Amino acid sequence: TTIGTGTATVLRDGQSFNVTWNRPTADSGTTFTMADGSPMPFKPGQQWVVLLNSKTPATLLPLPTPAPSSTSKTTKAPAAI
Repeated sequence: TTIGTGTATVLRDGQSFNVTWNRPTADSGTTFTMADGSPMPFKPGQQWVVLLNSKTPATLLPLPTPAPSSTSKTTKAPAAI
């Protein structure tokens, strides 16, 4: 159980947000606050939380540009007889 406060990066809708997390007691929920002091807006539904070792650096890489699909080839209509 993690109790306290710290910094976090929230990934949502293809964007990253630097936030502060806070959990004052083991019985309380964790809150995430944005830099302007407002609560981090999460969408309804299941949320995933990934914890990383703070002593090991992590790098967020941009998503690669999708390559054209090999199944999206145009086909010619059959020749008229």
